[in-house]
Amino acid sequence: MRAKTIAALVAATAIAGGLVVPAGASAAKPEHYSQKPSVSVDLQVRGTHGFQLDLFSSGPRGVILSATKWASRDGAQYVSYFSVRRNRPKTFDEGRLNVRIGHLGHFRGRFVPTSTETRELDPGCKGDPSKIETGFFAGSFAFRGERGYTVVHSHRARGTVTRQAAGTCTSNEPPWHESAREIKEEKERESNEFHLVAGTEGASVLFQARREEATKKMPGAGQTTFQASINGKPAGDFQVSYGVFLFGLDGDAATFQTPNLAEPPAEATLAPPAPFSGSATFHLDDPKTASWTGDLAVEMPGLGKVPLTGKGIDAGLCKGQTDCTKTLPKDLQTVLEAPANVIVTVSKPHK
Repeated sequence: MRAKTIAALVAATAIAGGLVVPAGASAAKPEHYSQKPSVSVDLQVRGTHGFQLDLFSSGPRGVILSATKWASRDGAQYVSYFSVRRNRPKTFDEGRLNVRIGHLGHFRGRFVPTSTETRELDPGCKGDPSKIETGFFAGSFAFRGERGYTVVHSHRARGTVTRQAAGTCTSNEPPWHESAREIKEEKERESNEFHLVAGTEGASVLFQARREEATKKMPGAGQTTFQASINGKPAGDFQVSYGVFLFGLDGDAATFQTPNLAEPPAEATLAPPAPFSGSATFHLDDPKTASWTGDLAVEMPGLGKVPLTGKGIDAGLCKGQTDCTKTLPKDLQTVLEAPANVIVTVSKPHK
């Protein structure tokens, strides 16, 4: 799971880094794309109550601060602060980092490299190699999360600076290409998945449960995933998202039951483990009307206990990604199209 999460972040960084593919290019012909020069910074520091803070800056393109507390099982609680804006002052200049997260914290320090790695470009690419400097930041790193869920007071933090030179690449396949075998396997998995998606208008509160049925071709399946995200009030120019996820829960199918396997299914009951609490039931009353009831809630760092049922929270049940009840709001449909390890968030805060 953690490797997949890292891969997703790398992919998002590549897109934000200015990967340009000319429109109208044919998959049968070589495609030419360019990558702009960039300097990215990654700082890591420990906070109280078991949280690890990771600050990532991609220059003028944006800054992300994530505070994550990994659970004993394959899951975590996290808070993400992200800012993407034009005309942003340089966050890293002449070896010095300077980032303020609203009224919550300030990260400033001088980078001291201890080793340098040269990494050649991928095959088919031309340009100077990238340089990855590993070392530490010396300075002042202070942060206090909402309601004190974690606190940082440090004068030293581990860090990495990656200097990507400009380059051009030629490929018969774009970087995001999937093979025919991968596409077929993905479709087979999707056909044996059940999803329950619930949330408010605009997805400021979002909950998703996903269960993958085991089959003869995929006997190792049968896992359940639960995740929730809440959009909070901004911190300065940073949007804030609170989240929880639990992945790969073997044998926990009893916490996500779909007794009626019609297409689409018409009923489901859920009782996720901690940090979730309570349970909820989805019942399709007629093709366009459903009930979503219970006392299901989640404990969020910085927010406390947040209900996931009640007034203003609608739900839909799906087999695969497209066979859904008509009760699923359109603005929640996008979560089914995201990878299972990606939390979909929007900027509208939760009131």
